[in-house]
Amino acid sequence: MAEQRWNQACYQEVLDASPPGTIAYTREPAVDELLGLAPFSNLENVLDYLRSEEPPQFIIKPAITAPTDLVEGLETTYETYKLKPETISFDLLWIQPHKDNTYSVSLIDIRLAETPSLAHRMELTYHMLALQRILEANGLTDRYSVSDIGYIWPGTHERDRFPSLVKEYQSTKNPNAEAFKKMLVHVQTETYKRKVVELLTRRLPSVLETGFKNAQWNLDGACLGCDFFPICLGAARQEDDLSRIPFLSRSQAKVIRDNGIDRVSRLFELAEKNDSGLKEIFQTDYRLQIDEMRIRARMKALVSNTPIPVVEARTISMAERNDHRIYLTTGYDPSTGLSLGFGCSLDCRKPNIYLVERAEGMSLEFERAAYLEFATTLTQWMKKNEGENIQFYVWDNRVLSHIGRVVQRYYDDPILTGETNILNILFPPEGILHNLEVFEHQPVTVVGPVLKSLIGLPIEVAYSLYESANSFARVNHDRTFGAEEEFVSPYSDEIPLERMIELWYPMRYAAIASKMNLVQKRRTNQELLSKIERAFTEQLNALRYVVKELQTTYSDRLGERKSATFTVEKTPDAPSKLSELLKFELLNIAAQASENKNIRSMSVDEREARFHSVRGLSVKNSADTEAVLADYQQDNPDIKTDELYVFDCSPESTESRIKEGEFTLVLTNEDVRLNLDAPWYEHLGLSFASGAALLSGYDTNLTWYADKNLSAFLQMELVQLGRKDGVPYVIIRFPRPEILDFVLREEIINLYKPLIIDPIFIDFSSDKIKSVLGEIESAPSKTAHRFLLQPDTLQVSKSPTDPESLYKRVDSSLRYPFNDNQKEFFHQTFKQRISMLWGPPGTGKTTVLAGTVFGWIEYFMELKKPLHICVGAVTYAAIDTLLDALVELLQAWKQNNPQRKDEPINILRLRSIAAEKPTNKRIEDITDVSEVAGRLRNEKNTVVIVGSTWGQISKLEQHEEGSFDLLVLDEASQIPVATAASYFMYIKEDGHIALAGDDHQLGPIRGYQVEDTRKGLFDCIYTYMKDTHGIIPLQLRTNYRT
Repeated sequence: MAEQRWNQACYQEVLDASPPGTIAYTREPAVDELLGLAPFSNLENVLDYLRSEEPPQFIIKPAITAPTDLVEGLETTYETYKLKPETISFDLLWIQPHKDNTYSVSLIDIRLAETPSLAHRMELTYHMLALQRILEANGLTDRYSVSDIGYIWPGTHERDRFPSLVKEYQSTKNPNAEAFKKMLVHVQTETYKRKVVELLTRRLPSVLETGFKNAQWNLDGACLGCDFFPICLGAARQEDDLSRIPFLSRSQAKVIRDNGIDRVSRLFELAEKNDSGLKEIFQTDYRLQIDEMRIRARMKALVSNTPIPVVEARTISMAERNDHRIYLTTGYDPSTGLSLGFGCSLDCRKPNIYLVERAEGMSLEFERAAYLEFATTLTQWMKKNEGENIQFYVWDNRVLSHIGRVVQRYYDDPILTGETNILNILFPPEGILHNLEVFEHQPVTVVGPVLKSLIGLPIEVAYSLYESANSFARVNHDRTFGAEEEFVSPYSDEIPLERMIELWYPMRYAAIASKMNLVQKRRTNQELLSKIERAFTEQLNALRYVVKELQTTYSDRLGERKSATFTVEKTPDAPSKLSELLKFELLNIAAQASENKNIRSMSVDEREARFHSVRGLSVKNSADTEAVLADYQQDNPDIKTDELYVFDCSPESTESRIKEGEFTLVLTNEDVRLNLDAPWYEHLGLSFASGAALLSGYDTNLTWYADKNLSAFLQMELVQLGRKDGVPYVIIRFPRPEILDFVLREEIINLYKPLIIDPIFIDFSSDKIKSVLGEIESAPSKTAHRFLLQPDTLQVSKSPTDPESLYKRVDSSLRYPFNDNQKEFFHQTFKQRISMLWGPPGTGKTTVLAGTVFGWIEYFMELKKPLHICVGAVTYAAIDTLLDALVELLQAWKQNNPQRKDEPINILRLRSIAAEKPTNKRIEDITDVSEVAGRLRNEKNTVVIVGSTWGQISKLEQHEEGSFDLLVLDEASQIPVATAASYFMYIKEDGHIALAGDDHQLGPIRGYQVEDTRKGLFDCIYTYMKDTHGIIPLQLRTNYRT
């Protein structure tokens, strides 16, 4: 019902936001009481609209008959099993004009789910393929092309989201298109075509041949809302099917079933016997290996009907204690996003419940009033307990998401800011950055996922709040939890949508209930409100009980981190663009640190299974150690082997993501959990002064470590991970031998017990970013400031009079001549201070950049001036790709210009010591920044091209006049803005920038997720320059690989 209301509401929004005559649709003649409108129905004559002279911009619910010849063999399947072609109804067809009376057609699939699943994406892909086939069969492909990019309209649960965005983009050429770009989930259907084809050609015939009754099936959390779930659960119980085990995925169950185990009781029997074959099954599939201990605990809990802790499981997402706990809950209509109410409880006090008693005409008046009371109460609690350790708890992400939506709805409300803005701080809406201190301390705990990771419960398929609380209550002989049957949805804890209809639309409820075959009870409005309030109260009581159980019975599995304390202050004035960027970067650094802590909190088995760690280290005997080191020294004669240690390691660890040369690693014992983020002296039970004295007494050179965390004492470098005579080994090096001696003497680690190597997060970048952005913001006259914030003020001061002649000189050395667009970019780099090149893989971006660089070389030789060029990218691999192309072109260029063969053209790659050397021997490998600086100062060097990452370039000394005439950033759509700013610091006052990338591909991978409402500021330098400053990329569309 909720999904139907949501879909119909979305159709109506598109209709209301579009000009008359631009939408094709049909609807039922009568108003549906449940929906509050006349429903949109399937439009059967969609091909008539597509054949019209001017097709509509949108078609709502177009219906077609599924083509039976969609893929090879499908027609045979239809005939063999006497299948009838089904009717496919698309939600929306979006038709956008191209030139010469041609159009692009995109599919928009409307979903109630906030996050589209794989099944949603595959269905959209299937619809796209079906539409393409229908167009082909009806001779319409000359006029229409189906876009490979489909769209999913996710369940934002905000009915007015689309109209408000259309209003925001009213000044643009196509407000609807801009709004859709903002809110829709893009789906690259090419990614899912293979899965759809496999489904139709292999899996479908297999299921039909087996018969539906005998087909393999699986229950999981996604089934909970299905009408057939009770039937399937009954069948699973009858057969003791594996899918009774909570959170067991379809793929995990398949691996177990394929090994002849299809019942929970059989799996339990083998586990109790410690069966070696079962252990082997878990080890053969990494998905099972990762979850092995959790699956075993959940299975045992199901059989024994008692909670079972997961072996070695720990979390830092919940603290073992708090001064105060605040519990939150909410309920809402998923089809409209309107709240039913809000609940909160401080410690063990009686919960406060604020209900939305009326919602006529979608009015927000009563929701706003309830939210105001809710926010005011929380702020008062915070003020009263200011300075104390306070943690907020919610059950699941559903509650978290809805509170966030409501905060966004009233974020700018004048009454809800100032003294009542605590929720603004905790749940900043999309596009608003978190308070850094709040984000670092993570003051909101989502309890459900914590429970899922730590404890196996005697619950089938998935954990709900009431069932989880009752699992503990039965063991403790306490009272159980639950709301009245009509006030809780089956298999979940939500208050049903029917109660909201009964409360908000009492006059219509009788007709709606009759239509839906609902049992009607006569209740006064006050009785209904009282029962809803009790349901919210029971949710908070159950949540409190679960948290209490975790923090008492299972406290040893919880983190020791402190929760944040807050000072509720007036919202500051609008920050500057660069201060926002700095805050965003610091939040990303905090996210990386948090992710590293989460990884280290996993069990040893899981860390290895996820390829994070190298485990099972044991000291090699002296003879084998000498043999390994002899081999290593033969390849690395300059390395002193007396600083190296050799260990055997687990064979399963050889696939670890840890690379040779990494030094942000720590060595610890497998059986001991150390708080690596705490001061080292706390581990020994000392004060700072006592610890400093201990270090000084041991070795005066160690006093520098006095204020370090424990991780600094255990840090090491992985020199080599290899095999000798089939036995895996690691060679490691400690930065200071005396530190290792100290660690061993104080028994912080024991080399003769199993050891493990883990990555540790070390912040190398925040100080650099602060310095760079601070300097750029404080110096408007600087070149970097103008490039980043005012590129429209930059003037071209040097430009060749005849750039075409330059190109011709380069062309003779190119393997293939440039096409017109490639040549235009070549010219553009001289005519514009910032040039941008767009093109997917295979369109020749690298070739164009290399040729352009040699155009600049020709130009500066013509001027008889030395030329300095910086080549940057996120990875050394991307840098090497362009440097390799430059080396190849240099050879051809010198062959074609014998008079230039002795020109001192330096192609350098500056790297960190830990990074791999370039494989191309003609690229000079440099690790010393001063050597690069010397090359740049030496005027005898006609050309110096330096390829490096921003972290290494930023080590160069900055000069007032700058260092580089041309900055080339390849894969610029993956380079964050702050990273690019570091490169900009080294551009000469009259320097130029060339950016190349493809913003249709994956952008920078960031740990902190926020919607980029700053036109690329929180995305990449490519998008930022395009969207903020309007620099138009020159597009390369000819693909030379296909």
